[in-house]
Amino acid sequence: MKLFDLHGDVALVTGAGSGIGQAIAIGLAEAGADVACFGHSSKGGLEETAGKIKALGRKALVLTGTVTSESDLAAAVERIEKKLGALTIAVN
Repeated sequence: MKLFDLHGDVALVTGAGSGIGQAIAIGLAEAGADVACFGHSSKGGLEETAGKIKALGRKALVLTGTVTSESDLAAAVERIEKKLGALTIAVN
């Protein structure tokens, strides 16, 4: 039994390259959301997370930047909306 269904939702998860951020990104995808994986470090972990999301049949987008930069966040949201649709969930 699913607790909730996120099909049609688009999520942005910061720190999605490892640890709790990665687990949240994958959990949202398991519930049906498409997920943008955002982080300031190397793309390696973000690409790994995106691969796991895609293996679940969901769309994934890798974005690098920092949450302390307004321009990085604005650019990320713009790319998310172009590639995945309207942003409905944000986890920071």
